[in-house]
Amino acid sequence: MINITEKKKCCGCAACVGVCPKDCIEMKEDAEGFLYPSVDREKCIDCGACGRVCPILNHVAKKMYEQRGYIVQHKNPAILRESTSGGAFTAIAKFTLNRGGVVFGVELTDDLIAHHVYIETESELSQFRNRYRKSDFTIWDCFNVGRFSKELDNDKGATRVLVHTKKGETVFSEVCTDLIYVEVDPDAIVLTAKEMQESPKANKRRASFFKDAHRLDGTQLFEKYFPDTFRAKAEHAIRLTCYKLGIYNVIKMLFVRITHKY
Repeated sequence: MINITEKKKCCGCAACVGVCPKDCIEMKEDAEGFLYPSVDREKCIDCGACGRVCPILNHVAKKMYEQRGYIVQHKNPAILRESTSGGAFTAIAKFTLNRGGVVFGVELTDDLIAHHVYIETESELSQFRNRYRKSDFTIWDCFNVGRFSKELDNDKGATRVLVHTKKGETVFSEVCTDLIYVEVDPDAIVLTAKEMQESPKANKRRASFFKDAHRLDGTQLFEKYFPDTFRAKAEHAIRLTCYKLGIYNVIKMLFVRITHKY
């Protein structure tokens, strides 16, 4: 029987809910809005199916396999402008939709509640752009694009694409005609991406944030934890001025050379 003693050891996949032969497990929301399995002990027959299917309890040995790595930007200026991280997923989603597939993702309601949705046409892509993960690829922002390509370091956003499977390679070979891309060593792509290797550490103010989230409205919460300080305003003004003067990239390059940070 699934018994969650440490929430950080549950990934919320709901595999236990799906496998239960008695439908005695349901996902229940905790005080922070996260879903965790809850077992109806009266219905449970202790068959152990939930424990056997749990990916946390049953660690799968890591297998090394060949990967391909790319840094990409969409060729279409309109798509690139609407996307915040290069538009790679738009190309992949378009490939899927044009072959009769469906694309699943997440969107926020007006009340900022996330829920799963799916689309069947290319025209619907704009509402979900850059919010997906596919098993054949891992795609995520490339903030330090200057390390990999001077051509793509144009402040228009770029995407890291890590291809895991032969199917992924086939799909990428089809969609790459819509992309400007450079192939890079997969090890180099993940070298500075701690999020690929470990979970982020809990923020020291996490508990107080969720406590305030129940009593403050969105504006009050944002102002308390993300205040618009003089420093933030000054940094924004300096960046904007440099960009308008056309010297942003020069300043950025000098900063990287001096600090070795991107």
